[in-house]
Amino acid sequence: MVRFARRGAVVARLKGGDPFVFGRGGEELVALREARVEAEVVSGVTAGIAVPAALGIPVTHRGLARGAIFVTGHAAADDEPDWEQLARCGLTLVIYMGVARLASIAGRLQAGGLPGDTPAAVIQNGTLSNERSSVTTLEKLPVAARDFGSPAIVVIGEVARLAGVAREAREARRLAHAA
Repeated sequence: MVRFARRGAVVARLKGGDPFVFGRGGEELVALREARVEAEVVSGVTAGIAVPAALGIPVTHRGLARGAIFVTGHAAADDEPDWEQLARCGLTLVIYMGVARLASIAGRLQAGGLPGDTPAAVIQNGTLSNERSSVTTLEKLPVAARDFGSPAIVVIGEVARLAGVAREAREARRLAHAA
């Protein structure tokens, strides 16, 4: 980006997903500022809220979840979240990039005291035509998501019980348009 901007080009960096949530958007912005390249960020809605919402899952909900924590499931061993502590926080867990490590994550959350019957959902390719999802429980999550890939969002908490309403309405609209 710096090289093209210095040549006088107007550069647009389009990024699917969340460049400022477990992405390199911050690093890129710092590099541009250090190079004295003017930059503007046009924000969108984070996948950690938008993807569950499209499935009918609010990440917070009165009486079910008073907050949400957004956490990466793809970290170096020395930088991994404290899953046992997160198990006790009482908030919805929204996990980015964790589908490949769900067995370990689910095991550590249960070891930390989060009940195995806690509702959970995994959503791959959220809001796209090839979206796949599974709504299950924490203990069954690794098996339910075993053939899911990236990009995926995982939601763990009571709010996952609310899944389905938005998906059913979207599917009905799709079928109506196809007819």
